[in-house]
Amino acid sequence: MMQLEALHERLADLGRPDLPLWLTEFGAPSIPVANGYAPALTEQQQADRLRTAFALAARFDWIENLTWYEYRDSCTHSPDPECNFGLVRSDLSPKPAYTALRKVIAGSTAKLRPRLFLSSRIWEARVPVARASKRPPSKRVVSKRQARKRKAMKRKALSASR
Repeated sequence: MMQLEALHERLADLGRPDLPLWLTEFGAPSIPVANGYAPALTEQQQADRLRTAFALAARFDWIENLTWYEYRDSCTHSPDPECNFGLVRSDLSPKPAYTALRKVIAGSTAKLRPRLFLSSRIWEARVPVARASKRPPSKRVVSKRQARKRKAMKRKALSASR
């Protein structure tokens, strides 16, 4: 977090102290051996990092979003760290990080501010699964595709009512 605080101070020096930070694809691989990519972490240490990250994100007003990467390990029994970021193993059995995230969402680990929302997206693909955001649900950004779809549905409803 020291680097994030330094970044926030730099933004303040540049006249942008109010610029919110989004931390995307944050994660920790649970691998048995250290390599040039990541230190050796047990599954319990992965869960500890998750709890710490969400607690710190809740502590700083200028962190608007924290996205945990990823839901499921993409390989079975692989020493490759890229295969081991999941909250659950490749067979979908939960790792300690899964339980830690459930506790964070329930509020028993990190006391999230009321403005800090958690959502979960679980797909087969490699996507974010837990997102903490201070943006109220009513002001969430909608993709262009979603906006076009909503607009088309409104037009269809209007033409049907005529």
